[in-house]
Amino acid sequence: MKQLSILLSVIAVLFICSCGSNVQKPKKTDSRLKDSIHLAESIRVADSLKKVQSLGSWKVKFYVDDFGEPTKQKYLTCRVCFGTFSNSATTDSDLAVQFLIEKNAVNIQLYEYLGTNPVKKGIEDQYKVRVKSGDEIQDLTARNYSDRLSFNEINSKKIIDFFKKGQPLKFAIISNSRYSESSYKFTFEDVSGFANAYAEL
Repeated sequence: MKQLSILLSVIAVLFICSCGSNVQKPKKTDSRLKDSIHLAESIRVADSLKKVQSLGSWKVKFYVDDFGEPTKQKYLTCRVCFGTFSNSATTDSDLAVQFLIEKNAVNIQLYEYLGTNPVKKGIEDQYKVRVKSGDEIQDLTARNYSDRLSFNEINSKKIIDFFKKGQPLKFAIISNSRYSESSYKFTFEDVSGFANAYAEL
């Protein structure tokens, strides 16, 4: 009887040990895999941050369709820059300026009195535009067909080339109106990152 009891005890111990041996311990490869995933994610975040920093104040966006859904057409925009405007009713009043740049087209929206509505097409929709980069000056023209000054492809390329130089750009714009002349002056100070952003187009 005593021998049977000992035998049963030995069998029980062996059974417990065999069950315990089936418990899988975490493999070193699992921790290495987690480390690799973590490293890859860190690199992705760092690359993303580096890309954002390399674009400076520029952002790549998509135009939207009639339903408010993004199209495939990209454009560049940036932080609003500020200047002044004058006309028959005011002198050196506050002005906000927004650029919308496509692959072969430059558009400028002018917000008088820092308002929320850009200058729209009026009786005269043609503008004389002087752009200065360093010591170089370009005399251009633009038209306002809706709510922005639009440059043709040749003049757009000249402005884009100026942006690529990385120097501040000064703008002096005069509306070609027989009735009431308006002038706009502003400087685009920080053009860093434009070349990288333009390449995204």
